[in-house]
Amino acid sequence: MKENEMGLLRGGQFRYLMNKQLNALCKKYSLRRADIDVIFFLKNNTSQNTASDIQRNLHINKGYVSQIVNGLCEKGYLTATPDTQDRRYIHYEVTEKTAEITEEHQRIWENLGTRIFEGISPEDREVFDRVMAAVCENITAMSGEKKHTEAPKKELEKEFICCS
Repeated sequence: MKENEMGLLRGGQFRYLMNKQLNALCKKYSLRRADIDVIFFLKNNTSQNTASDIQRNLHINKGYVSQIVNGLCEKGYLTATPDTQDRRYIHYEVTEKTAEITEEHQRIWENLGTRIFEGISPEDREVFDRVMAAVCENITAMSGEKKHTEAPKKELEKEFICCS
């Protein structure tokens, strides 16, 4: 594997840049990065809204997911509703209190997406998207995970969820 490919897959530079951008958002709302990630995931994946969905898609351990959603419910950012057919499952939804957070987060993502792909032609971007989709499928297959049943709604989230 070439050095630039390895660096991209490790995500070091991108993760650093993203964390730098999101730190101000975390401080502004007194939330942890994982809290912001869960809020944004639930906002954009309304049918994948259980703790298991969050764990599987964001690659966060089950105990930590429980702490995150409980804290976000206590702060009024999420509501928790038992499943009507199987009460062992809880469905989480973002509240109106998250609107400003998710709007700011979306602006950060869009700005990052625009800036990191600056100077790259639409054709090259399409090739990149196809290659990254194939790489993500290979990684998923190698890790023994099931493929996601529903594609995330926004292009940048697809990259974030699959390869984070």
